[in-house]
Amino acid sequence: MTAPALIADIGGTHARFALAQAQDAGTARCHRVATFRCADFPGIAAAVRAYYDHAGVTERPRAAVLAAAGPVHDGVIDLTNHVWRDSLDHIAAVLDMDRVIAINDFEAVAHAAAVLPDAAFVDLGQVSPPAQASRKRVFAVTGPGTGLGVAILVTGLGEPVVVATEGGHTSFAPQTERQREIARFLAHDYARLSVERLLSGPGLVNIHRALSALHDQDAPDLRPDDVTRLAFEGDDLCRAALDEFYAILGCFAGDLALMTGARAGVVLAGGILPPLARDLAASGFRRAFEDKGRFSAYTRAVPTRLIVDPQPGLAGVAAVAQRYLAAHDPA
Repeated sequence: MTAPALIADIGGTHARFALAQAQDAGTARCHRVATFRCADFPGIAAAVRAYYDHAGVTERPRAAVLAAAGPVHDGVIDLTNHVWRDSLDHIAAVLDMDRVIAINDFEAVAHAAAVLPDAAFVDLGQVSPPAQASRKRVFAVTGPGTGLGVAILVTGLGEPVVVATEGGHTSFAPQTERQREIARFLAHDYARLSVERLLSGPGLVNIHRALSALHDQDAPDLRPDDVTRLAFEGDDLCRAALDEFYAILGCFAGDLALMTGARAGVVLAGGILPPLARDLAASGFRRAFEDKGRFSAYTRAVPTRLIVDPQPGLAGVAAVAQRYLAAHDPA
C-alpha cells in the first residue's frame, strides 16, 4: 500500500488539511484533520509545516492534492479572496514532494457530490434526484462562502468528470425592482457588479447595506453571521436581506441549470447554507429557481439539493487523491 497523501481544502479564510490513505475498496480514508486560518501564515508551505507539527506527522507525504478557492492555471495557485499565490513546483520543492496536484475548490466539492452518501444531502423542493444509472447525468454545483463557487459534474461515463469554472464572476442580473435598487446602490462601490458581490458572505452584508440605505437607515458594521443571527432574532432588515439572498441564489441556480444542461440537478454547498437548511427550504429560493418564463417547465423538473456534510471539500479532494494513490501503488 502506498504512503498517505497530503490533502487540503484551501479557502479564502481557512485551510483544512488531512492525510488520505488509499483503501482496498477504492476509497480513501481521511485522518488527522485540522483547520488553520490562512491569515496566520505567509503561504501554503508554511501552513502545511504548521499542520505537520500540529498533527504529529513524522512520515512526510510524497504527494499532495490541494483544492484552492481561486483559479489554478499553468501550475500556479492564485486565491481569489486571499493573498496566497504560489506555484506547484515551488510547493513541491519546499516540502520535498514528488508531485503536487491542485484543483479548484468547487471542483473538489463537485467530486464530493459524486461520492457522498445520500445522508449528506437535504432536498430543496419536491423534485426527487434521479436514480443511480449508467447513462450520462449532468449536475451544476454552486454555493456561497467567502466567494461564490461554480463547477459542473458529469457522471455515468466511468470516472466522474468535473469542469471547474469561474461562474461566480458572471454579471448579476436583477429580476425585481428591489433587486434593481440594490444593484444601483452597489454600483457606487463596484465598477462591475458580479453575482459573487451578492451571493457570498460579504455579499449578504452588501445586500443588508443596500436595504439599510433604501430605508434611510445607517447600516451597522455587521459580519455575515451577524446578519443571519439577527434575522432569526426578528430584525426586519436582516430578515429582508436574508430573504433577498435566497431569492437571488434561486435565480442564479436556475440560470446555471439552463446554462449547463444540468437536468440531473443543481447541488448547493458552501459554508453559509448548511446551518440555514430549514430556512432555505421554506424560502422563496425554489420559486425563483423555477421562474424562467418560457423555460419554467424545464427548471421545475430539475432537482435542487444542499450538501450538509461538514467537510465536502476534503471529501472531494480525498476522492481525487484516491485515484492518484491507486495509480501509483507499487503493489
